Amino acid sequence: MAPWGWLAVAVLVLLTAGLTLGWFAWRIRRLEDKLARLLEVGSLFPEFLRRSETLAHDLGGGLEHKLTVLQKAVGQADVRRRELEFLEQKIQEQKLSQDQLTDILILANQGFSVEEIATRLNVPVGEAQLVIGLRRYLNSPESRKLEGG
Repeated sequence: MAPWGWLAVAVLVLLTAGLTLGWFAWRIRRLEDKLARLLEVGSLFPEFLRRSETLAHDLGGGLEHKLTVLQKAVGQADVRRRELEFLEQKIQEQKLSQDQLTDILILANQGFSVEEIATRLNVPVGEAQLVIGLRRYLNSPESRKLEGG
């Protein structure tokens, strides 16, 4: 091969090597840029993790408080339910007629005392007291809370 031929091949090889090295250098710069961005994002991760943990802790504390309040409300509702069941049982045990119940409530609305109502209707004082107490409870805000209203 002529000396110019070898020279042309050598120039071509050098040119190809230069282009390849240039491409690798450009690729390395791009990878370095991506690495720098990843490191920047990575440096934010501990703060993100800390804030996430704080938020989770705060939410957990709020939920624990709400659970405590809810458990207390359920306990109170259970007590009220037992009281109502007891009152209902007592009324049923005494077998007051519907007319007697109505008369007790009418006289109570007219301002008669429990003793006066019991005497007028010939019912035990405790029964009259029970009926009036049940009516007061059913008209109270606690009763409405149990109904969901």
